[in-house]
Amino acid sequence: MARHDPLAKLVVDAALELHRQRPWEDLDGDELLLARVPTEEEPVAVSIMGQAGQEFGLSVFRGPGAFARMARHIAGELSEERFAEESHFVGYSFEAWDALPEEFRDLLRAAGSRSRTRRAVPWILAKGPYEIARVPDRDELRTLAWVVRGVLAALEAGELETPQSGRRQRVLELEIAGDLRRPTCQVRLVDPPMDEREPERPVPLALPGGLRELPRSDEDWGLTRIATAATIADDPRQAAVALLLDGSGAIVGAEVLQGDELAPLAELLTLTFRGEGQQAPKPGLPGRIRMDDERLHAALAPGLAALGIEAVFDADDPWLAAVADDLGEKLGPLAAACDTERADPDAEPKDLAEWKAADRRAIQLIGETVDNGKFVTPRALKRFFGGEREGELLEHSFDPTMADGAFLEWLAADYRATKRSRTLIEKLLEKKGLAPGMRTMLEARRDAELSIFGVDACEPGATLEVTDIFSGETVTLHDRALSGSAREGLFLPLRLLRVDRWIFPVLAGPPLGQFEIDGALELLERLGHLGHAIDPFAGRQDAHLLGQLFAWLAEREAHPPQLQNTDGDPLPPHTATLPAAEREAYEGFVRELALQWIETPIPALDHRTPREACSTAEGRARVSRLARTMPPIGTPAGPIKAPHADLLRELGLE
Repeated sequence: MARHDPLAKLVVDAALELHRQRPWEDLDGDELLLARVPTEEEPVAVSIMGQAGQEFGLSVFRGPGAFARMARHIAGELSEERFAEESHFVGYSFEAWDALPEEFRDLLRAAGSRSRTRRAVPWILAKGPYEIARVPDRDELRTLAWVVRGVLAALEAGELETPQSGRRQRVLELEIAGDLRRPTCQVRLVDPPMDEREPERPVPLALPGGLRELPRSDEDWGLTRIATAATIADDPRQAAVALLLDGSGAIVGAEVLQGDELAPLAELLTLTFRGEGQQAPKPGLPGRIRMDDERLHAALAPGLAALGIEAVFDADDPWLAAVADDLGEKLGPLAAACDTERADPDAEPKDLAEWKAADRRAIQLIGETVDNGKFVTPRALKRFFGGEREGELLEHSFDPTMADGAFLEWLAADYRATKRSRTLIEKLLEKKGLAPGMRTMLEARRDAELSIFGVDACEPGATLEVTDIFSGETVTLHDRALSGSAREGLFLPLRLLRVDRWIFPVLAGPPLGQFEIDGALELLERLGHLGHAIDPFAGRQDAHLLGQLFAWLAEREAHPPQLQNTDGDPLPPHTATLPAAEREAYEGFVRELALQWIETPIPALDHRTPREACSTAEGRARVSRLARTMPPIGTPAGPIKAPHADLLRELGLE
């Protein structure tokens, strides 16, 4: 049996624990931490990711001036490409086991992790300046361990949160020391260290003086450097391709550069000017050479000036940007091979990533069809949103992508202009030549299950466990974004797309909180939808009613309830900390209180008790919904989840 690596296990365990703690909820997405750890001479910059509901993880940027460079990048002052190439970082994100390259799985195996194909695991990686991503070395792994353990200690002490307004010019500094397994962490607000130390300027490249005698023109040439994912065996440096273009935009010279090397450019220019390069048409010098890379410009400008050639630097040069866009895919064969968006669309998807790519293509087809046709009519908008205020609703009350996405899915899968009309998806499925994956995703939408689901548990970045509040069925859904943004206790109107061995969720209405679900169900009852059926949305004829919850929720949020005492004074929230034994006592009290509810007359049940209401099929359906959506009960020990399973068992509604 292989021995485990204690350091790797420490890092993996700490990353999993930090993931469970959801640190992204305490820090803004652009919030940087400053950390001082025993393994680094300079303070490191720490970025905690996941605020957007995806890309969960933590990155540590090392070296002189790391914090200032990261701050410039966040502020948009440093390009993504330059920042990524020049940075030295170690960190992790979460990815499915089967999506990890083998060498990164080996690191997890050394930590004692087992293969879990569909579960998210830490993808631990590092890179130096101008390197490709790789497995961290021991020093990098120790730095990561100190940082993650220190962040956990700060969380445990309740000291990790975004500074309030007025203190935003300062940053949280974590001074981490002591024992690596249980480090101490002192947290304080400090002025940000903006003493950015740029990487050393490149040595100017000399060009032969004899080139001055060559013919001259007034043409603008271009020189650009395009990074690729290609590598040379046993060389950790990132490869890039330098392209030299003449005034017509034709490539007259090209050179592969490894890492930060620039010296080969001198030979490239010399051969091209002499007309000796493979693509060079004839000898001659241009009037100017435009460049979009600052390091290229710094290295070549003096030598070009000596030849009477003006070197012009513009990081956003539109001509060179267009060249990079056109040729980037051709120059990144390894990236293309790994990119699921570029997988053969005509092939049957084989794994989760390829099915997700097929789903995105299906959504794109639906969107393009809607844009090119007359599907979005005032009648359709009114039917889904239930009123004349849909434009205002989408603009002011909700994230437009949420309401827009729910409307588009309903419009494609369920809307019929007349009783005999076909849906948009039914029309698309009649087309010949649809790729297998796209056809399957369209069929999944046609056959989707529709209901309201309570969120039981989430594994951010991977899956969420939900229960149908009508049927009681529990399912596991595969969605990176939704698993990161949803929380336990939330209720989601969803369409479930069953594909291969996975279930993909699609929002069919607005997310509902624990104190909103009852009102939403009452609205659906008033609209005449909810009866005694176990699966009331099975036929999907009333799918549009879930869209009307947007307007209902917007009105509710415009006039929120106020907590106050009998004298009308506001009741501020309080925080209480109690021993575990007291919490257990309160949990027993909550269970007894919930069971008493069974024998209590309820206005929503026409003042019958839940047990009495269960004498009819309609009553059983109502009681089942009420039991499954009962919110947590507040206690001095904090909110305690209602014993839903116990209630259903006692009433014979399991």
